Amino acid sequence: MTSPHTLLKAWNLRARKALGQNFLKEPSLAARIVELAGIGREDVVLEIGAGLGAMTVAAARQARRVVAVEKDRQLVPLLRA
Repeated sequence: MTSPHTLLKAWNLRARKALGQNFLKEPSLAARIVELAGIGREDVVLEIGAGLGAMTVAAARQARRVVAVEKDRQLVPLLRA
């Protein structure tokens, strides 16, 4: 997983404090959260505030489908990449 700082710099983006954006720095944390949530192969996950996609990717490795919603339109191209 690429660090949030590196991703933001590469895409010429900044975290927006007005949106309360915080991004996961530790890759294993997203996988652990998915594990603790009990997400399984038949689950459909709705992620509100996908950010840079760390949780999205971790959930997609386990779930049947992940639907990610992100309010910050500047992050959408990064999420689709």
